[in-house]
Formats: sequence, C-alpha cells, structure tokens
Amino acid sequence: MIDERIEAITTTQRHTGKITDPNAIWSMLGELEERKELLFFSQIGANLAFFAKITAVDARHCIFQIAVATAEESRMSIRVGNAFDVFAPVRNADLLFKTTLVHAVPEQNNTYELSMPTTLRLWHRREHPRGQCFGLVEIIMRRQDEPQTNAMKAALCDISHGGLGISLPEGMNQSVRAGDAFDDCLLLLNGKPIAACAIELL
Repeated sequence: MIDERIEAITTTQRHTGKITDPNAIWSMLGELEERKELLFFSQIGANLAFFAKITAVDARHCIFQIAVATAEESRMSIRVGNAFDVFAPVRNADLLFKTTLVHAVPEQNNTYELSMPTTLRLWHRREHPRGQCFGLVEIIMRRQDEPQTNAMKAALCDISHGGLGISLPEGMNQSVRAGDAFDDCLLLLNGKPIAACAIELL
C-alpha cells in the first residue's frame, strides 16, 4: 500500500521530489512501521551510523520511536540532539529525510524518540548520482543456508546512495530473478575481501 500512496502523493510533486504534507509524512512513517522496514541512520557531521526499525509514530506530539540494532560501542555514542540523515527503502523508490534525536526512552534499551521530519525526499530507483567502478570490485553472492559451492560471482559496475549496479557472467542471469535476496555476500578488491553485505536484486 505504501507504494501506491507514494505514487499518488508525488504525481503532482514529481518536479520537486519532495513531500511536505504532514499527514502524508505521518502516514508513510506509520506504514514503514507496519512493514517493519529496516532504516539506515547516518549522523550528520560524524561517523556514527546504524540500522533501526520504527516502533511507533505519534503524530500528535510530532515524534516517532525507533529500536536500534547496532554494536555496543555505537549505542554509547547516540546522544540527545544528534541530527541524522535517514534512508528508508521502499519498492521502486527510496525515501530520504532528516531528523533529530529527542530523547532515549526510559527503561527500554536501544529505544529512542526522534523529531518528525518536515520533508520527505523521494528518489526513484536509478536516479541517485552513481560512481562508476566497473572491473575494480567483484562480489561473491551467496545465502547462508546454502553450500559454498552455490555462491555466484558478479562484477560491480557502479555504486550510489541507493545501491549497487552489478554485472553477472553470461548465462548466470537466467538463474536469478528480481526479488532474490543474498544474505552472505562479500566484496573483493583485487581478490581481497573488503566488506561483507546483504543484497536484494531489484
């Protein structure tokens, strides 16, 4: 339902890519909560970043609540007043917005309340500025519940805030489909591991 709502709201706003109607913003955050979407938070002007899920939306008080899933050392760095850029993936589009941490919820570990954003920015897939890196990085794609022998190797073509562009060897693209998820992937630079990640094919 969120996909249709986004499309309807932005039909007349496509030239700006911005959604500013408070009711639409509250509704979208509420649907992200219902769908238990994993959001990426990046502290503005700092190196702190973490993933979290929205657990409640309070339109009356203009706040929403999140539960953070991150390492202990990052938890200790989350402070009242921190400002964040937030990236929320939805099908065929990405929502980006800014928010500020209002306070930690008492007696609930890793739970915080943040200010309701005044603007959501909509990026349709493939509209993010992209950096070309074809041939520099390889990706080993596999699922944790499958044998190592089922892993596939792909080449990274480009990278952006919205995701990765990859190229599969000829013939291999017949074995994967949009919606396939690989939860145990590895990025290789000159054959050496540089990062682990999860990938969903769009």
